[in-house]
Amino acid sequence: MIEISDGIWLVLAVLSAFLGCGCLALSQEKHWRRIISAAQSGAKAKICLKCAGWALVSFSLVFCVLRDGASFAVLLWPMLMAAAGMSAAMALALMPNR
Repeated sequence: MIEISDGIWLVLAVLSAFLGCGCLALSQEKHWRRIISAAQSGAKAKICLKCAGWALVSFSLVFCVLRDGASFAVLLWPMLMAAAGMSAAMALALMPNR
């Protein structure tokens, strides 16, 4: 079996948390209209984004547990999700209006 270092697990957890929060934000109508033109509804795409977002957030929890075990993941994951949610909100705030 290949040994994966703790740093790789943490990077995977951070990336999946950030991408998951971004997908969940883009699945909302307000953010979807801001990024994609208003003429396109994209109902199926928004459902896929929501499912992908929840899957990525769940993977982030799994990566935290694999890195440190359940005892420290209970502390690490909520802090990681707070940082990822704030980062996704800041990234959406920087997007130009269409």
